[in-house]
Amino acid sequence: MPGESSASSFNFRSNWKLAAARQIVFEAIDDFATWSDWWPGLDEFVETDPGGPDRIGQRASSRWRGPIGDVLRFSIEAGERREPEVL
Repeated sequence: MPGESSASSFNFRSNWKLAAARQIVFEAIDDFATWSDWWPGLDEFVETDPGGPDRIGQRASSRWRGPIGDVLRFSIEAGERREPEVL
């Protein structure tokens, strides 16, 4: 209907398998500020909350562009961090 939001809420979990040292991968993923250097499609990324001393609760908003011009916006929150296994 006109004027209604089409936003939906969902949880996204991603598991990756990479041919690289675990610590190097963890450091790249852990550093939100560098994601756009290596992750194609990431158009904008803004940290909105640094989280606690262990950075649990760290939050950011993001905007992604797909290959055909579609746009996806979502927020990311660090809910668990076990270096170098889980982020």
